[in-house]
Amino acid sequence: MSDKQNNETKKRRTPYKTTVKRAKLAGILCLVLVAVLLFLMSPIFSIKNLSVAGNVKLTPEEIIKASGISKGDNIFAINGAKAEEGIKKLGPVSGIRIVRALPSGVTLEISEKTECGYIKEKGAYTAIDETGMIIATSSALDAAAPVIVGIKTVDSERGQYIKIDSANAKTLSSLVTRMLTELKMGGIISQIKTIDVTDLNNIRMTLRTDTLVNMGIDGEDDGDNIEYKIAYLKAIIPKLPQSQNGGVIELADTDNVTSRMS
Repeated sequence: MSDKQNNETKKRRTPYKTTVKRAKLAGILCLVLVAVLLFLMSPIFSIKNLSVAGNVKLTPEEIIKASGISKGDNIFAINGAKAEEGIKKLGPVSGIRIVRALPSGVTLEISEKTECGYIKEKGAYTAIDETGMIIATSSALDAAAPVIVGIKTVDSERGQYIKIDSANAKTLSSLVTRMLTELKMGGIISQIKTIDVTDLNNIRMTLRTDTLVNMGIDGEDDGDNIEYKIAYLKAIIPKLPQSQNGGVIELADTDNVTSRMS
């Protein structure tokens, strides 16, 4: 056979050899992948230590139950989205972080919501956060947060947003959440005893010192809206006499703010 014929034969065989090599390589990679998957799903990575951190009011047992995670589950097979969804349904949860500690430890790190207001109905207090989400219902006030007067809710369930029974439900809901948010951000929410939204033309608050604060209406102008008036109140409170008990602060007209003792 001539050299030319030998070269042609080699050329015809080269694609075949390349295909075989690729097939062998792919087979090896598949075997390695299967071996890795089998290793990761082995009992070595079964959850043995399952704990909760950051919780205050919720118990570790109810958090773990709501997460759907159990001891014996594979640490890599945890459905994080489903666990977060289940835990958030408990109500007072603002953030969740699932921390894996190889080979067999899992910690559920929880950030709980705080009470920013209470709605008293039928002898019980419904606690809500600044967004209007229901955190809990109790027979007593558990935190220094204002009682909201002038609204009635329906279908109050933990983990749900309040539903106000009123023709002005949307307006009231927006007003309440905006006030609670501003009071919380201003760091004075614990100094407010009540928020009265019975009359939207005459919104009122009472301080812990029983000082009445007339807020007037929630105006549309920058210097007349409720956020501005609360910011103004934040600046006034430190200037009040420490011995003050009662009295009235007029904030309905921010161009003519007055304060008088009782």
